[in-house]
Amino acid sequence: MSGVADAFRRLWQGLMVASGSESPVVVVLSESMEPAIQRGDILFLWLGYAPFRVGEIIVFKIKGREIPIIHRILEVHEGKAKVQILTKGDNNSVDDRGLYNPGQLWLEPDDVLVAVSFCFCLLAVWVV
Repeated sequence: MSGVADAFRRLWQGLMVASGSESPVVVVLSESMEPAIQRGDILFLWLGYAPFRVGEIIVFKIKGREIPIIHRILEVHEGKAKVQILTKGDNNSVDDRGLYNPGQLWLEPDDVLVAVSFCFCLLAVWVV
């Protein structure tokens, strides 16, 4: 059994290095991104270096909270000194400002953990 565990550990470490993420693979826990991403889908994550784009699916974390959120970028504002990002779940009727901390209207790049690059969905496989 330790051989299987060791092989899995090496595979996970390789995925971490290749993706640039501490969690290169995640399972979706909610229905907030349906119909594009279903609860139970497996997402492969990638820490890219390209600028944030409207429509891109990202994983972000709200300061002081444990569970990351997987939602789509709704707006990007690029100023001289900073970039501001607004997100929304595809299946949600309003943007994510209600999920952010009180008084927080935008995410900053430091809040974004990774972008979703590949999805093993229940019925199909797609690449971003």
